[in-house]
Amino acid sequence: MRQVLLGILLILFSQQALSSGLQLTAGRSSSKWEGYKDSNTYRFAYVTDLDVNNTWLSDWGISVNLELAYLYWKDFLLENKHGIAVTPMFRYRWNWVGVDLFVEGGIGATYMNGDVWTDRFLGSRWMFEDKLALGVMVKSNHEIALSAVHYSNADLSGLNDGVNNYGLSYSYFW
Repeated sequence: MRQVLLGILLILFSQQALSSGLQLTAGRSSSKWEGYKDSNTYRFAYVTDLDVNNTWLSDWGISVNLELAYLYWKDFLLENKHGIAVTPMFRYRWNWVGVDLFVEGGIGATYMNGDVWTDRFLGSRWMFEDKLALGVMVKSNHEIALSAVHYSNADLSGLNDGVNNYGLSYSYFW
């Protein structure tokens, strides 16, 4: 346990962490069947810039971030559900009329503590997380974004209802 804590501290205080931040997303996912309640979802992520020395990506103004996320939601039975996700994100930034905007997308892996989300049968606890976001940078280290996240097992299991989550996020970078 000490080694894990030491590793986390080294990451947080390394040179890499100078372009890192925290992100909180509050979202909603709809139920599949009429009569079931939608679920409120929360995603808390540590985001770090991967210094990819790829001239093709940087020539096009694309950066790569890695998101390490914790997921939380309650289903219609009011059971607490949790998950963790690791998702690399590709980001394109541009300035439009003096406002810094960005669009980003990525596909990662997720592990959840159950295979049911609201009334959707996911077929596995291991999922893919597909994420798209559109946002604005406020000052130098604040961001606000709208996101769409899809979780599914890509038909690797017999059941695969999948679930979509739409949210609003706030990020702070140091």
